[in-house]
Amino acid sequence: MRGLCDVLNDPLLLDGAMGTQLFGLGLEGDCPEVWNVDKPDAVEGIHRGYIEAGAQIVLTNTFGATEWKLALSGHAADVERFCRAAAENALRAAGDDGIYVLGDVGPTGELAAPYGTHSVEEFEAVFAAQIAALAKAGVHGIIVETMGSAVEAAAAVRAGKNTCDLPVLACATYSAGKAGYRTLMGETVAQATEALLEAGADVVGSNCGLGTEEMAEVVKEVKAVAGGPIIAEPNAGQPKLVEGRTVFDEDAETWAARIPEIAAAGANIVGGCCGTTPEHIARAGRLLTGRA
Repeated sequence: MRGLCDVLNDPLLLDGAMGTQLFGLGLEGDCPEVWNVDKPDAVEGIHRGYIEAGAQIVLTNTFGATEWKLALSGHAADVERFCRAAAENALRAAGDDGIYVLGDVGPTGELAAPYGTHSVEEFEAVFAAQIAALAKAGVHGIIVETMGSAVEAAAAVRAGKNTCDLPVLACATYSAGKAGYRTLMGETVAQATEALLEAGADVVGSNCGLGTEEMAEVVKEVKAVAGGPIIAEPNAGQPKLVEGRTVFDEDAETWAARIPEIAAAGANIVGGCCGTTPEHIARAGRLLTGRA
């Protein structure tokens, strides 16, 4: 199988939401990463579902596996244990079928000084511990995603580049407003993208926060800055509370129908974020390959 670095400019289909699937299987407020060790068959099964749907890349169940985030559930000491188990679950599902596994790195929930109490160097150290555990476990690359701060995102990218020799993909999350698309900390798409590239990201783009229609516009703004591969993982629309349950308003058919538009805007690596399922990914794959 070709190395991940060799295919980053190719059209690639990512998996969809992990959380959506875990909640569907009964996760209720638990630390999702606990399932990597307590219910590995369930996590592996989610990966297999996406692979069977056509995903060429799957993400480990380690979105919140930094020491700071795990501390909220009393698992600060379990970074390496959870990351190792998560990687093993995904790699078993991937098998020898040419499927790539990315170690998933999400936000810590903290803010860097002067808005928070931690220095940028402390952020880098926390991310480095998670990334080192994922790399040691054998993942093919690292993905930094759902970042609402370019400062935190860049710290995670630098940690990845300084800790291992794996490619690092990086996504910022934006909201639409009167001032255009901005991160939680107010950075524009251009500002955040430039920060990720300067930190050494091999692939840049966006995930979460937006549905497919708005994501295409964000990708165009990313492309105006980035000269290399671009990644996009839109939500299945916007969340709504229905009978006490969170649902997303873009069904698989609606969501997938707009994925070719995101690809045409410049994203060669596409997948799904919150609310997406194997059906979403399967439909998108068929449309992207002209088999729909």
